[in-house]
Amino acid sequence: MIRRGLTGLFLLLSLLITGCGSKGSSGYSIGIDPSFFPLNIQGREENVYVFLHDLMHAIGEEEGITFSKVNVAWDAVLSRLDEEKYDAAISPLIPYVYNESKYDFSDVLLKTGPVLVVRQRSNISSLSDISQGFLYVQNPDEQQMIMEKYPTIVTHIFDAPSPAFEKVLTGYADAMLLESIDAVAYVKDLYLNRLRIAEGPYGRSGLRVIAKKGENESLIKAINRGLMTVQKNGTYDSLAKKWGLK
Repeated sequence: MIRRGLTGLFLLLSLLITGCGSKGSSGYSIGIDPSFFPLNIQGREENVYVFLHDLMHAIGEEEGITFSKVNVAWDAVLSRLDEEKYDAAISPLIPYVYNESKYDFSDVLLKTGPVLVVRQRSNISSLSDISQGFLYVQNPDEQQMIMEKYPTIVTHIFDAPSPAFEKVLTGYADAMLLESIDAVAYVKDLYLNRLRIAEGPYGRSGLRVIAKKGENESLIKAINRGLMTVQKNGTYDSLAKKWGLK
């Protein structure tokens, strides 16, 4: 499994945290909640944490800047950012209008929205292909979205992913929606060569770097530039695959 052996590395990275620090000529402190709450990523927090560590390091190398991470409890990430205990934070906060009035947002470091999971040999490549079929979803918000955009699709909310996977495999359901981090882990391991991801992630959910409005615009711009570079040169995909996120 991808997670095997990550615990020691996770703890080592935590020991390398340099504290609250403040921005220097080329260094920035970044707050991060290692649990990534409220994301429900089923024990894959360490994969995401180490992926983000490597990604930010790669971005920093491209832009000639350094990042020191500050581990923070989930319910203190924003308050400590507001108090300027660190320069920016990695957060699942979505850039809706109200949030954008308070914070500057980077581009998405890691998309976490739902993906469409289908049988390996299914002809389905998108939600529109399901037409009048049956689709399992995770929550009422997804169900409402499907009802509005694809009114002929019959939806049902599943309680646990494993029974829903089996329904898809047996053909009882055409597909299911599952958050991307969990979906990748399942289709690359337990359901290898039996299920695949057809489309997604959908929506705007994801982990981004955020900073107080107007306080660190240069940092956000540098992260966006560096992120674009590592996406273009293949580093991003390599890291995502290395840590089981793609």
